Amino acid sequence: VEQMNAASNRYDGEVRAVDAGLARLVELLEETGERERTLIVFCADHGEMLYEQVNFPYLVQQVQTDAGGLPGGVMDLFGAGHRPWYYEELWRTPLILSGPGMPRGERRGGLAANLDVYPTLLEALGLPRPPHVTGESLLGARVPERVQVFAYGHHTTAVLDGAGEKLVVHWPRSFLLPNEDDAPLELFDLATDPTEQCNLAGARPELAAELRAAN
Repeated sequence: VEQMNAASNRYDGEVRAVDAGLARLVELLEETGERERTLIVFCADHGEMLYEQVNFPYLVQQVQTDAGGLPGGVMDLFGAGHRPWYYEELWRTPLILSGPGMPRGERRGGLAANLDVYPTLLEALGLPRPPHVTGESLLGARVPERVQVFAYGHHTTAVLDGAGEKLVVHWPRSFLLPNEDDAPLELFDLATDPTEQCNLAGARPELAAELRAAN
């Protein structure tokens, strides 16, 4: 546990360093008189797992095979890093916009995504939007109209709706199952279970099927 806490503390230190660096950038913009005409977009491509969730059996097996055991002990049984887990620690990332066209101190709801950054910048610059762009401009603190967001990668997919219901469709191999087996499902209700500890896929099969069809 001490090592897990130390890893989390190091990550907190990295966040503080980024925060301090951003503060210096904002101060420079203010000193040069450019702050009021500069749109700042602060976002991230992913978060970081820091032992909040149990690791996949396949990844534990990989460590055992490569290291001849579990050199990290209990640490190796929990997820760390940013592999294709779609838990909130990894998937829910900051998106902060500040500058022209953005009201101060407001926090908006809705399902925003990083693919909204590009059309937001295009509108802010007065540039035309290419027809292939699928994101929504958030300029003026608009609330996104989408009803679901999706994640794809490495055999695992996920979908989240506006009510906070999330379905994760796993690669069978993650649980040491043959690839021809049905994909394991995890269904979470973030409104009542924000730390994603209770899998509702068995208790609410209709909702799981509905979200899977959308995915």
